[in-house]
Amino acid sequence: MKKILRLLLTLSLIIFCNIHSFSDPVSLEKAKLIAQNFYSAQYFRVYGIYPQYKAITINPISYKNVTSYWVCTFSKVGFVIVSGDDNAFPIIGYSFDSKFDLDNIPESAQYWLKNISESIKNSTNASCYKNLWAKYSDKQEMLKTQKKYLQSVAPFVTTRWDQGINYNNDCPVNSQGPGGHCVTGCVATAMAQAMKYYNYPERGNDSILYTGDVNIKFEDTYYRWDSMTTYANSTSADAISELMFHCGVTIFMNYGPNESGTMTELVPYALMHYFRYHPAVAYLDRKHYTDKEWDVLIRDNLDMHHPIVYSGSGMDGGHAWICDGYQDTCFYHFNWGWSGSSNGYFYYNDLTPGGYSFNNDQGAVANIMPYNSPYCAGGRVMTDYSRSFGDGSSYSYYWNNTNCDWLIAPDSIEKITLTFTTFNTQANADFVSVFDGADASAPLIGKYSGNQLPPVIISSGDKLFLTFTSNESNQGQGFDANYETKIIGVNSVTLNRNIEIYPNPVKDKLFISLNDIENWNGNIEIYNITGKLVYSNKLNINSEKTSSINISNLPDGFYTIKAFGNNGLFNSKFVKE
Repeated sequence: MKKILRLLLTLSLIIFCNIHSFSDPVSLEKAKLIAQNFYSAQYFRVYGIYPQYKAITINPISYKNVTSYWVCTFSKVGFVIVSGDDNAFPIIGYSFDSKFDLDNIPESAQYWLKNISESIKNSTNASCYKNLWAKYSDKQEMLKTQKKYLQSVAPFVTTRWDQGINYNNDCPVNSQGPGGHCVTGCVATAMAQAMKYYNYPERGNDSILYTGDVNIKFEDTYYRWDSMTTYANSTSADAISELMFHCGVTIFMNYGPNESGTMTELVPYALMHYFRYHPAVAYLDRKHYTDKEWDVLIRDNLDMHHPIVYSGSGMDGGHAWICDGYQDTCFYHFNWGWSGSSNGYFYYNDLTPGGYSFNNDQGAVANIMPYNSPYCAGGRVMTDYSRSFGDGSSYSYYWNNTNCDWLIAPDSIEKITLTFTTFNTQANADFVSVFDGADASAPLIGKYSGNQLPPVIISSGDKLFLTFTSNESNQGQGFDANYETKIIGVNSVTLNRNIEIYPNPVKDKLFISLNDIENWNGNIEIYNITGKLVYSNKLNINSEKTSSINISNLPDGFYTIKAFGNNGLFNSKFVKE
């Protein structure tokens, strides 16, 4: 099988383990506690401060007389969806900036949640999640085990488009449809939003005889990208509706007043032929890939800011939406194509027990990019503690004149072990180079080409830097690789045992105490989670052997404290609450 790239796509089809256990329904009180703890901890990791919020509603959603999940909404905006059974992964989805309207759930989201409900109802396994439920129930435990850095790609598709009025103005007339027209269809809406992200093409290609004597000439159509707004309005409706209808026509949309349907598999040809997109665009069927391969493919597309048209099918038909971001390797961002309603991050993995594996009905249109796009523009930084990745060419051959680089730089590690799993480049012409440090000025560990797997590579420090270059002739399949790291520690990194800080966590005053030394003369600095210096001052401790810092004005959160002076260097972490 040709190589695939990496990621964990987002949405909650709850995963289960293979150890039989009895499940317990999740009460309202427990669901609310877990929702608040998770929202607070994840918000802090993203923004470096704790949210000023209040949980205002929590509603159970039942399926076949069983509570499948709880929807907790917060003041102003935001939601967390908690599983209704502790056999499942605790968090189904969340958002900091979208609303989850129970009376107006997007059709695609309904499709996902219905299958989540079926999964929860049929599950009989998952004792491995008991510890996770316990952790999410304990706010201090969550804070203690949080990683400092959040590996993420923020959502990059900014449109909040829909299927009805102001979007369907050019769709076939039907008095029963919104505004007197058929709806655009979810596949056309997702496809159009992906194209709007690039504002490409300037004009289309070829033509289609749609119905009767209606001949749509794409080559004569110049798309009015600058007129298209985040939400359609009376000014932008004509430009957006034209694009929506053209997308629908090229994928043979079966139009109707309440729903319009087609196959997502038709999107790649339409993008390539009628809209001049890259020939690497392809529809990929989930069931033909292992979990790891699928993860690699999706995440690598998102790392390169290539929007994905994700799809699923069930008894009620097919659905499609946009995947355009992730947080950690658990939660991925979906834009449902419903005016922004319920957009958010959702947990995703395969369903293993009980013979109910909904992932087999999923697919994705990947590698969506304009024709002349380089597939690895700029450098990429990877801060996961372990990860798989590839050269970026997916199942195609890599391009000539490629110049890509990757920096592996997780926080608080001692070493990195890099392993190549596939390797195929033009021998003595196209090279992968690995450097023992942060850039190409670091010592060269090795320069590799051809068909032989490079040896396992172990760094001497906490960073590895890779480059991949190809010449103007011939190509190969490129490479796949993964890395593991040895972590120093999660809570603190201390380089001097003669000084300590307390209490930790701290509210107002942080004390600094000397142990086996008589004095400390130097400076002290405090940095927030983003690395910004928030406090700097002299630190002089003499006979008293104790000093203090008033940090009451600092926002709640994680901080790094550094002291350097006549007795060395001290580096540690603390929590302000």
